[in-house]
Amino acid sequence: MKKFHLSRAVYALVFFSALLAVFAGWPMVGGQAHLDYIAWEWKLAGSFAFAATATMAARSAVEGENAWNASATGWLLTLLLVIAGMGLLTYQAHLEEQQSEESEMFRGSVEAPCPPLRPGPPHVTLEPRNLPRRPAYL
Repeated sequence: MKKFHLSRAVYALVFFSALLAVFAGWPMVGGQAHLDYIAWEWKLAGSFAFAATATMAARSAVEGENAWNASATGWLLTLLLVIAGMGLLTYQAHLEEQQSEESEMFRGSVEAPCPPLRPGPPHVTLEPRNLPRRPAYL
């Protein structure tokens, strides 16, 4: 019978926590409008790379002699490189968004004006004389 390793479950929890953190934090930091211009493959790759390197940094810190060992420091530097790559993706999407707005602005097309709105039904007000009478038992 195989022995259950609690550390594997904890590392899986760290991985999914990091994945949740990046999916919640990246739109807040980078802006959801910018992330809409990034292909989903790049967003998924960046998110999984972030979660994997964060998990490996935690594993190296736990399994080393002390928390700040060479392996943990290397994984933290790798995590900073992944974050920088995600920032570059967001910045490139920001530049694409500006270019698309400028091209729409100088496209030269004129849109037709909207037709005037039809008046709706007359507004009904309930004045005291229009209210139904209350039953006597209330």
